[in-house]
Amino acid sequence: MTGGVAEAQSVNEAGTVSRRQQIIEAAKRRVARSGFHGASMHEICAEAGMSPGAVYRYFRSKDEIIAAIAEDEQARTGALFGAAGEGSFHERMLRIGRLFLRDMANPGRVALMAEIMAESLRNPDVAALFRASEGSCRQMFANMLQDALAMGEVELPVDFDVAITCVMAAGEGLAFRMATDPTLTPERAEPMLKALAGGLFPPMRADRHPDVAGAAVAGSLLKDVGPAIQL
Repeated sequence: MTGGVAEAQSVNEAGTVSRRQQIIEAAKRRVARSGFHGASMHEICAEAGMSPGAVYRYFRSKDEIIAAIAEDEQARTGALFGAAGEGSFHERMLRIGRLFLRDMANPGRVALMAEIMAESLRNPDVAALFRASEGSCRQMFANMLQDALAMGEVELPVDFDVAITCVMAAGEGLAFRMATDPTLTPERAEPMLKALAGGLFPPMRADRHPDVAGAAVAGSLLKDVGPAIQL
């Protein structure tokens, strides 16, 4: 009996997650087409194929849905880093860039990113939500760099925060260009991404040692970067 109750509870929880995700994905599609202001609760319900009453069971307001989109985008970014696998710092960065551009090539992804950026300029609450998501991305980059420094793979950037901003801006800019230029593909952009990563995070010189720019420097780096991105 206990096992049957637990199984039923697990099925119910899975169903709840599935329906929540159904609503989130519907909201993303609607926002990509109509913007945050144009995506009304009525339109989100219609996009999800659910009644307003059913949607309100999972989200009490449109603001809650927007917050859920931000959380979902943060999880999506985490998955990219998780999929980078093993290898050197530069190899992992290149994989992340490749996966990001392939993800952005999916229908609606660039449009959603454009709407998030535009709405963040108008709405401080939305800006705070997605700034926190970006902060998570920066922290994951910082963690990767900490490992690379400790292993003696790369030189410490003069300004880590600006270096990561350049990486993110390049990825976002390429995604926008890919949306309007069908000849620009992730594969075609990959050599430039490799060159960018090598320029911003050059390999450590042979006369340097991990203990010079390794764990101690990496630890202070994370200490300095952390408060700025922990929103």
